[in-house]
Amino acid sequence: MRASYTETANSPFELVANSLSTRTGPATLVEAFTLDLERQAASHPGAVVLSSFERGVSGRREIRDRYEALSGERAIVVLTPHLSAALLARVAADNDGDREFAYALVYDRGLATRAVRLLIEHIEA
Repeated sequence: MRASYTETANSPFELVANSLSTRTGPATLVEAFTLDLERQAASHPGAVVLSSFERGVSGRREIRDRYEALSGERAIVVLTPHLSAALLARVAADNDGDREFAYALVYDRGLATRAVRLLIEHIEA
């Protein structure tokens, strides 16, 4: 039986921001990291990919509203038996659509798994 676990962060980005240094970069960089993680996932049969995107990207309003705590964040997490990776980002500045993100790209199974738990909590809410 697994022990119960309570996460103290409210979002995946908050999780890394509380424990790691984050960097800042343009949306194009975050998009490039996202595509790279997608390619890595595609090369691992059975990969699990979970993602969320900041408000205003796409989707029906009722679905986006469910993810309110994630509204300024972007996350992609890839889990396989041999790869654990997460790109966790938050909009740091938005100048007429030219977004800058604070982000962390991590290859730590513990952090990636905790990020997945946080994302799933928002689905169940």
